[in-house]
Amino acid sequence: MKVLIVFLGLLMINVSFLSYHSDMDRFEKMQITLKAAAEEAAAGAALCQEEVQYGKGFLVIDEKGAEEYVGFVAKDVERKLPKSMEAKVDYEMEIYDDEKGYHRMEQHGIEEEVPAVWVRMTVHSKDLFRLPFLEKKVTRRSAVYQWNNWKGEAEKLS
Repeated sequence: MKVLIVFLGLLMINVSFLSYHSDMDRFEKMQITLKAAAEEAAAGAALCQEEVQYGKGFLVIDEKGAEEYVGFVAKDVERKLPKSMEAKVDYEMEIYDDEKGYHRMEQHGIEEEVPAVWVRMTVHSKDLFRLPFLEKKVTRRSAVYQWNNWKGEAEKLS
């Protein structure tokens, strides 16, 4: 009888470990997907320029076009995630450019005053872990895309 109890105890521990390992793998893959999507959204949004301002020598990001692109990427991520997660993807976006200004850039890790787009994607889903003592329903990843050489090129031309 003692052998049966020890075997059942070891079996429960191993099943819990395997469950945690597979849930953690799924969580890690979701984070990688979300980070890649945030980077793609930030880079794509930064490329939406207002052409008239660009012709005048200013880099102004078209807010409407950037918003549409980031929304498209968020919907694409939502579509790619498994249906069993019942996931909804939200996003936040902040644009820093010559028109909107460069205040509060340092809170996102941007030190130079160059045009940039910051995007944070948030996934709201049902609990990602099956074990009762672990709970994770919200996952966030963010990315920044900035035009590092914008001022250097402008100074060379003038």
